Amino acid sequence: MRSIVGQLTPELSKLVGEAGPAKAPASPVENFRDLMEHAARLAYLNKDHLLFFRGQQEDHLNRAGASSFYPSIYRGERLTKGEVELHFDILGSASQRLCAALEEAKIDGSSDVRRRKYIQWSVLHRCWTLRTRSGLPVHSLF
Repeated sequence: MRSIVGQLTPELSKLVGEAGPAKAPASPVENFRDLMEHAARLAYLNKDHLLFFRGQQEDHLNRAGASSFYPSIYRGERLTKGEVELHFDILGSASQRLCAALEEAKIDGSSDVRRRKYIQWSVLHRCWTLRTRSGLPVHSLF
């Protein structure tokens, strides 16, 4: 079996250095096109990985001072096992409704979304983030 190891582009390797991505400073980009070109180079190097990008209002640091990339479902005060399970039950229900809504609307790629839970969760997280920031519901998925 071959080993699957993530790789950084030369630009990111230079920026990150020995500290590792979680402790490195943010990587500045001039515009959206530059971001997409860099993301394409990174995706090409990591064909066996599914890459997700998200913006954050602030850098969430863990106790070691490194950036935390945990999704909001895990963030906050200590959660009990029951609370985490409840969050995932809610997420599972919302995922089913998302897939049904995409299929009903005959959205291209809906079958891909149904097969990949991480994409469902990413879409739902984005909708939830927009909903909670604005105070207004973005879509009737929730």
